[in-house]
Amino acid sequence: MNTNKHRQGISLIVVLSMMIAATLMGTAVYYAIQKYNARSGESLYSESALAANKAGAASTKAWFSYEGEQVVNLLNTFLDPTNLKKPIKLNYSADYLTTVNLRGQTFDAYLVDVFIDSNDIANTPVFAKIMIVGTGQTGAKSTMTTVYAMKGI
Repeated sequence: MNTNKHRQGISLIVVLSMMIAATLMGTAVYYAIQKYNARSGESLYSESALAANKAGAASTKAWFSYEGEQVVNLLNTFLDPTNLKKPIKLNYSADYLTTVNLRGQTFDAYLVDVFIDSNDIANTPVFAKIMIVGTGQTGAKSTMTTVYAMKGI
């Protein structure tokens, strides 16, 4: 009879050990799922910032295409020796280029550099380097730099 009592004691230890192991595995799975969900959320937020960047690039390109006089004024302001080629924020220097705020997404566009091959602006291509900073819904930021080539402005 002693052996039966001894076996019952071992069974209790085995069952408790299995319960602890199952609890630990369940906890590990829970934390793995939480980490995966957090990464998915971060990906969504960075996509939001990238979408704001793309909206800024499209808006800036449209403004450069259709507002020649304002573009020339902007380029002259940038190339003015007293400006020292400091970046110029475009959002407030143009009528059509406004900050988009769609569900918390915004962008800001900056003219950061201009390259002209010669002094004759009317017949030479002008290259404008624009930096666009997109901000997503949760404050995630994404930066994009584009170069626009213009001729005959």
